[in-house]
Amino acid sequence: MGSAIADASGPSPDRFSQVLAMLEAAPSARVLAGARDARPVIVPEELLIPTSRCLLPQALDCLDPRDIGRLIEALDDCHRIGYGRAELRFLAADPEPVTIHIFDTCDAHEVRLCVLTVEDPESAFLDRLNERQAGLTRLRMTHDRYGTIVGIDEPLERLLGYRDQEMVGARSSDYIHPDDMPAGYSNWVDLLEDPSQPRLQRMRYRAGNGKYVWLDITFTNRLDEEGVIVCGCVDVSADVEAQQRVAERERLLHRLTESLPLGVVQIDADGQICHANDRLAVVLGFALQAGIAELAERVAPDQRPRLEDGVRRVLAGEDVDVQVLINPVRGRPRVCQVNLRCLTTEDGSNGALICITEVTEAVRLQQELEYQATHDALSGCLNRTAILRFLDEQLKLDAANPEAPATVFVDLDRFKMANDRFGHAVGDEILAAVGGRLRNILRPGDAVGRLGGDEFLVVFRHVASRSEAQRLRDRVDATLSSDIKLAVGTIWSSGSVGVSWSADPTVSADEMVAAADSAMYAAKRASARSRVLHAKVHPARDGMERNATGGSLHGGSQ
Repeated sequence: MGSAIADASGPSPDRFSQVLAMLEAAPSARVLAGARDARPVIVPEELLIPTSRCLLPQALDCLDPRDIGRLIEALDDCHRIGYGRAELRFLAADPEPVTIHIFDTCDAHEVRLCVLTVEDPESAFLDRLNERQAGLTRLRMTHDRYGTIVGIDEPLERLLGYRDQEMVGARSSDYIHPDDMPAGYSNWVDLLEDPSQPRLQRMRYRAGNGKYVWLDITFTNRLDEEGVIVCGCVDVSADVEAQQRVAERERLLHRLTESLPLGVVQIDADGQICHANDRLAVVLGFALQAGIAELAERVAPDQRPRLEDGVRRVLAGEDVDVQVLINPVRGRPRVCQVNLRCLTTEDGSNGALICITEVTEAVRLQQELEYQATHDALSGCLNRTAILRFLDEQLKLDAANPEAPATVFVDLDRFKMANDRFGHAVGDEILAAVGGRLRNILRPGDAVGRLGGDEFLVVFRHVASRSEAQRLRDRVDATLSSDIKLAVGTIWSSGSVGVSWSADPTVSADEMVAAADSAMYAAKRASARSRVLHAKVHPARDGMERNATGGSLHGGSQ
């Protein structure tokens, strides 16, 4: 088909053969005929073009008025060089872009032939357009050169709500809507200056009830032949009302999105932005200019795949919610909740509506509440419930792993004595200092919690052997056995420590804690630096108990 068009403006081409070639190449293509003066006419039977491939003369009546200029330019090209081409839009349900190819075949067949094509070779759009036009009543009104109505058929007068040739003798300008007058006057002058080209315009005529009726009007200059200008009219009020309803819905959607306290952006199937409200730039800290890919570039690198996967899924038809950290052009990073909802367009492709809300403060409050619910306020360690849950989770995760968790039970020596002597404030300082020291010796993934009073539980993950568990116990013991600087002075600290470890996958968290607790108490009773082994879980336990003179805790200088 492309080669058939390529030489359309060449010297003396066989343009009718080009028309036939285009029809053969494009099953959905249709033919329209026009007289020398550009009036649409029925395709002559002698051309032997099947009726099923021909359009009615009024097929162009529902052409979008915005494209009338393009059609006129294509007609002018055809008049000058024998071929014209234009991209056109029609006012119809489920419209498709149409290309019109105009061939000057007047010398051979007394008509110009127009081939209308659409991109989809299986499309029935042009046939539906033909059927729609076949069902429209073509109305007629005639004027003299000064715009005075000299004739009007009964159907048009009935449509407008007048009777008995009431409009005859009046000027059309008395009935045309004021907003349509400038374009109407310009078309009228052009038609008088160049009678060869008809003029198409959509305008409103005032009806007898004071309301306006939308008409698509084709003005044809017949002053030389008939002494009149003929206006072929088609009532398109229903189409215009439908378009106005769509436009009103779009305006309502726009106002709605602008009133929302969150950012809203609509994207097409290619991720390009169709609409974004003003709030979006405020939420994000920057404006999206072209596509959703710009947003992904501002997302924290480790979270970018999460957003990109969400976009892929929503464009595949799945609703998705993700939360990501966004780095604006200026200012602090912000946490945003991104809700992606699939939109299916008229052509069946998927776009998406994306709502973005900044939730930085909400996430911070949630994290703070979670921290408070799982941590001990004095020591900064996990609380009893959280550390026992952590141990239980690790035992389940490592049930089939020879590197099982080791549990170290810590009891501070003579904490009550220091607490009674120096006061609860000093006792709180000691707990905070011990908690900090224990957290400092943790490996990645380990945890420490305060069970209550002066008791702590340290859980070391992935411990390969009993001897490694002993070394970790020694590490805990060493970090406890040193001075603690407090507001009242320096206090010596130490603790009794018991450790449990087992390669038995059936051992429970309660058994692990009980074994470590038992080992800790055995350490209190044993001599300094002794080791006590527990028979059931094969742990290594140790503790240290100082004599009454030195004590486990004693005051330093004030």
